[in-house]
Amino acid sequence: MCINTTHLTLQDVASFTLKNNPSKQFKERWGDEYVSGAMKLWDEVKECYSKN
Repeated sequence: MCINTTHLTLQDVASFTLKNNPSKQFKERWGDEYVSGAMKLWDEVKECYSKN
């Protein structure tokens, strides 16, 4: 499934996050830095989709 990041809204991101909240997995992986790690991951996802 591809996400059209050109028209991605904050509401889209919030809805996805509520349905698929990965906070527990992020915290287990990155410890106290999980917020920074999660934001970096989302930046990489957006960059990947914007290149295609």
